[in-house]
Amino acid sequence: MNKESRTMLASLEHSLQLGGRLVENIAGTQWNAPTPCGDWTVRKLLEHVVGMNLVFAAMLSGQRPPSRDADVLGEDPAGAYARSAQLLLAAFGAPGGA
Repeated sequence: MNKESRTMLASLEHSLQLGGRLVENIAGTQWNAPTPCGDWTVRKLLEHVVGMNLVFAAMLSGQRPPSRDADVLGEDPAGAYARSAQLLLAAFGAPGGA
């Protein structure tokens, strides 16, 4: 991996860590709160983010992406975000990923 790719991967990792901190601080009562994204709730927005992390990780790894109907958050939305972030970083960090 060249220097530019390492820099981009480090920036992605930093962004995902910041996002993780935000997600970890969402209170249980905030999951159904509205967002600036039209009719989306906080939970629906995070489902989209986690889903896209998983889609891109799958694409880069030659895997099948999750179904659009899959509940990608389950009972542990913060854990789902963290796992999706790890998968995305691993996919971009793999040879040919970045």
